Amino acid sequence: MCEACPSGYFNDNPSKECRPCAAGAFSFHSPGAEQGASECIKCRDMPGTFYQPQAGQAKCLECPPNTDNSGSKGLSQVDCICRPGFWRPDGQIGTECYECPVGAECQGGVQSTQPFTRDGFWAPTHTNGTIDGFPFAVTTVPQIFFRCPNAGACKANNTCDELYDNDSKMCMQCNIGLHKILSWCQGCPGGAFLTVLGVCTCACVCVCLCM
Repeated sequence: MCEACPSGYFNDNPSKECRPCAAGAFSFHSPGAEQGASECIKCRDMPGTFYQPQAGQAKCLECPPNTDNSGSKGLSQVDCICRPGFWRPDGQIGTECYECPVGAECQGGVQSTQPFTRDGFWAPTHTNGTIDGFPFAVTTVPQIFFRCPNAGACKANNTCDELYDNDSKMCMQCNIGLHKILSWCQGCPGGAFLTVLGVCTCACVCVCLCM
């Protein structure tokens, strides 16, 4: 009587010896069972998110929390990327991901992918568009997405409404040729304006009527 293949091995031809499951797959032989596995189960076909970097294994390894390896071959932990709605503040590949900050949009993907702002929020960035400080040295970071005083001025992906200066903090400055009434930028009547210290001010003419 032939011996059953042990866990991590399979035999699809009784006349041949047992062979190890390839990386990305596994088999399990229950103690006392007469027959071993005739094929290996791929980790990517398991319900959930699993991987296995080594051959001849009896189980798959589960991806870190809030990650997914759909579309990969399930060979490595680095295939475990953030689910949509999550991110990794320190950008470490193949590690646990965390819930997206308030005011941010997290598309998921590799852990080195930074989130971007939602409408109504602003974040300090460098000239190349990266968030100031990202990737961070820790997984718990201070607030980096701020609610704009004028929510309508701040648009997604750290851009400003067309009336506001895209380079200004929290989109608080008007574009040249516009003036601010309360927190809203508007055009000057008739297009006339004065620029004082970089701020647009309407040139107003007052007419006094003497009675």
